Amino acid sequence: MVDISRPGWRLLLTGSGNPYMNMGIDESILIHRSRGENAPTIRLYGWSTPTVSIGYFQRLGEEVDLDKAMQLGVGYVRRISGGGTVFHEHEVTYSLVASEGDPTIPSDVQGSIRLICGGIVRGLRELEIDAEFRPVNDVVVGDRKISGSAQTRRLHSILQHGTILLEVDHTKALSILRRASRAKKQIAGINEFLPGGVSAQRLNEALVRGFEEELAIRLSEGALSASEEDLASILAADKYSTAEWNHRL
Repeated sequence: MVDISRPGWRLLLTGSGNPYMNMGIDESILIHRSRGENAPTIRLYGWSTPTVSIGYFQRLGEEVDLDKAMQLGVGYVRRISGGGTVFHEHEVTYSLVASEGDPTIPSDVQGSIRLICGGIVRGLRELEIDAEFRPVNDVVVGDRKISGSAQTRRLHSILQHGTILLEVDHTKALSILRRASRAKKQIAGINEFLPGGVSAQRLNEALVRGFEEELAIRLSEGALSASEEDLASILAADKYSTAEWNHRL
């Protein structure tokens, strides 16, 4: 039975997209939320090509071997959120967008990160993965990191997005990411802990329930509006795919 006493949020299952459109959609949802033109939203998605994303304050050339990335067909994009470099391939990526004044989300940054990551923990525990939150913004199994998140607040709105790793290609990551060697032993995909593994679809289902329970919300699947899609396309073309943005530092 649907609990109508819980606030209703929108669920978006947008499938796999290219790096520029993925970031454009997240920012478009945030901009529309700031105008009151959409509902608070949780989006689950993937990447159509292996991609490195870097944090807003990072220098691309210091983080990524661009020649090697080109040889291996790996794309790159700068996020509007902070945090470190992430190699996206075999994973589910989530984003959450809400107003800063939304009563569901704590007003302090660390409290909000803990709550949102708690949704990931709940979902993974449904899959019988003994996950836990590790401040500032990680989800771990034992001493292995399986999920990292980053948050930005702008236009009186919150955007938090992050990864839940299914598998990790350490060889590829080591060849592309200049600082990857120090983290190799600390990062794992959840399929290392699940005999037979789990699909992205099954992980999506568990995450939906985890977010609903931890945030005490009711998720209803929806779609991007035409306006959100149009703005996402503009952001992808005019911002996220440009050298001016990706090489800005």
